[in-house]
Amino acid sequence: MAKFKIRYFTTRKKKDGSVRYYWQPRTPDMKAGWRAQRLPDTLPEAIAEAERLNKQLDAWRDGEQYSPTTAKAGTVEDLIQKYKNSRHWRDLASKTQQGYEYSFRIILKALGDIPVRAISPSSVQKFYESMKSKPAKAKAVITTLRLLFSHAIRIDMITFNPAQNPGIKNKSEKGKIWDPEAVRAMAISAEEQGHYSIASAILFNEWFGQRMGDVVSIKLSDYQDGIIKISQNKTGSEVELPIDLIPPLKDRITKQIEYSQNRKSIYMFSRPDGKAYLTDHFSRIIKRSRAQAIKNFPDADLEDLVFKDLRHTAVTRLGEAEAPIQMIASITGHSFKNCTQILDRYNIRTSKMAVSAIKKRLDFNINQGGKQDDE
Repeated sequence: MAKFKIRYFTTRKKKDGSVRYYWQPRTPDMKAGWRAQRLPDTLPEAIAEAERLNKQLDAWRDGEQYSPTTAKAGTVEDLIQKYKNSRHWRDLASKTQQGYEYSFRIILKALGDIPVRAISPSSVQKFYESMKSKPAKAKAVITTLRLLFSHAIRIDMITFNPAQNPGIKNKSEKGKIWDPEAVRAMAISAEEQGHYSIASAILFNEWFGQRMGDVVSIKLSDYQDGIIKISQNKTGSEVELPIDLIPPLKDRITKQIEYSQNRKSIYMFSRPDGKAYLTDHFSRIIKRSRAQAIKNFPDADLEDLVFKDLRHTAVTRLGEAEAPIQMIASITGHSFKNCTQILDRYNIRTSKMAVSAIKKRLDFNINQGGKQDDE
């Protein structure tokens, strides 16, 4: 065999005289989490894999966002690490990455040490069946698994995606539309519990329907000339929200700015100590405010309210006001398709808008001096 030198490439002889190939990094690297790996049995493939690992290790040493390769080559765990070391992962918004990390933990626990090539459509279906009692969780995890296998195809680990058609039957929960009394009750309860900014955020989001992560990230400097400008974390969509067109909300935001400035905060909806809310903390306060509001406002429909439903509430109210889909999307940052799905989900197009459409047609006939259709 010709002599060659590749860093960390080693060989070991078996009892029968055959040779196995291994990649063995330095001890300091192994202490940092990198692990020795057996390489493919054919020499050209072993060399290619060793060189790939060396490039990955060098990038990690240079401070790039790479994770130590601790997984056995070819496994689902290895695939996850390869995906997280790719530009496709680095291009994702941090909030999106957090959502995928949740699914990764579940996938690793169930499938981490299984070779990617051994995963079949039936095994994906069994994995889904083990979670289907929690439909939202099952959908999120299987969707992430499908994404992972798409990356596996991209890097030639497999040739087809076993999670492409997993047969998920998931009827998404509607959530609840916040009625005006619920908005008022929740805002009052949050403020009574010492969370003035969260009360303001509720009143703000009833109108504008932003994601929680975007709401807590709004800075005072984002409010200029009566408009809050937001670049949404998840999609990068740019939206401009005309606060000053809504007098009661304008007054509240003016007071909110003073509240945050008094705490030397740069954030619009700041914590009492001036820092930004973390979304988990924000959600816990909403939950406590809801419990308090249920006691104080027994006639209000408050059960199961969560902050994210204000996003659908805003779309629904705009739809009831007959705002076109394009206008609704310009406020919430939804795609046109998602706006339409939300309006369909809450039956807006088949109730209030249908009545309004007939009234408009009647008014048109009267104003034009026409006659009612009799066919």
